[in-house]
Amino acid sequence: MSIEVRRLVPALLLAPLLVLPAGGATASCAGPQLTVPEGPLSSGTVAEGRFFVDGCNDQGGGSVLGCTTEEPEVETPMEDVELVLVQGGQEWVLGVEDADTAEEGRLGQLSWQVALPPDVRPGRARLIADGARLRVRIAE
Repeated sequence: MSIEVRRLVPALLLAPLLVLPAGGATASCAGPQLTVPEGPLSSGTVAEGRFFVDGCNDQGGGSVLGCTTEEPEVETPMEDVELVLVQGGQEWVLGVEDADTAEEGRLGQLSWQVALPPDVRPGRARLIADGARLRVRIAE
């Protein structure tokens, strides 16, 4: 065998592995996310959240290229989601809301009307809700 053929044989043997599925595929859903309008956070600001659901229907059931799922996973809106403001070593619960449903056309979405506590200081802080984190600046 020539040198070129010997180099080509391993490549030809590995080629089928590049196009065959490698077992079950792993997919992912977006985790909960928080947003606020641009600018400093102040009383009256509306903080919004999305993807506040339990479950992850990222495959939808069926079979595609060797990936099979039994049935779509049910996504259930989260309930009693606390919005927490953290600054320094202090924490304040700013509100508790239930995420909207699919019937409302807003599955996993929610919002809180922010009322800042009197002892919060102007400057850096974080909003946290069920694992979602957002750095904010408190208005003066």
